[in-house]
Amino acid sequence: MKLPLLSELEDEQMDVYTHPANKSVVVVGPPGSGKTSLAIWRALFVARQGKDVVLVTRNRMLAAMACQLAREGEGGTFETMTMHAFVWQDCIKSIGAPPNGGNGDYTLDWPEISKQYRARGIQRHIDQLIIDEGQNLPAGFFCWANEFCASTMSIFADEHQTTIDEGSTMQDLRKLEIPDWLRLVFNHRNTEEIARLSAWFHKDRKLPQAIARRGPSGDVPRIIEVTSFGWEDLAQMAADRLSNAGGSIGVITYGQADV
Repeated sequence: MKLPLLSELEDEQMDVYTHPANKSVVVVGPPGSGKTSLAIWRALFVARQGKDVVLVTRNRMLAAMACQLAREGEGGTFETMTMHAFVWQDCIKSIGAPPNGGNGDYTLDWPEISKQYRARGIQRHIDQLIIDEGQNLPAGFFCWANEFCASTMSIFADEHQTTIDEGSTMQDLRKLEIPDWLRLVFNHRNTEEIARLSAWFHKDRKLPQAIARRGPSGDVPRIIEVTSFGWEDLAQMAADRLSNAGGSIGVITYGQADV
């Protein structure tokens, strides 16, 4: 992934980037709308205003990537970490003990954590949390962070990209009573064919399909299910395709062991 230049951001993306640094915002966008890039640019923008900024995401790979991309931006510094690392560090700093008594359990007891913070009178102590992939973080995290950690939050989410059962819905985020919501409507990453294929899996989408900006590629994606032939035949098919047409090939399997 490459962080786009600030001059390459489009109008709807600039609205997110320049949203007042002292206000919270929820940014809802489809796959390919640039939410992760905007989360990094947003963190840089707020940090440049002299604010204390932490960018939080769910997995270590995305946190590491955000940290690397942030170094490529100009000016402004902020911390980047996973949700669990952030909660762990904040608990030690604020209440003098890790969450769940430090037993390593990744299932956090949000009511108990909030109870301990409330008993110690902990108040918001971070200017802004930038939260990427918000749909993959539990609702309890947002309630805890909103009450005890961050004066403002910038939340980036797409309900249809959630990968866990305990993730947050748009209804969960609305309970935070953040008045400013911005919607991204353009898909900058995928061609029209890929965008249509993605939309097929989102038939219950409440928002309209994103508008693909890259146009058609001239090659309609196909789903080939491996049933009557084996993995060696599939590997040869993929190799032939790659040598003849180039580009990228995606293979969907049930588990990593299949790969």
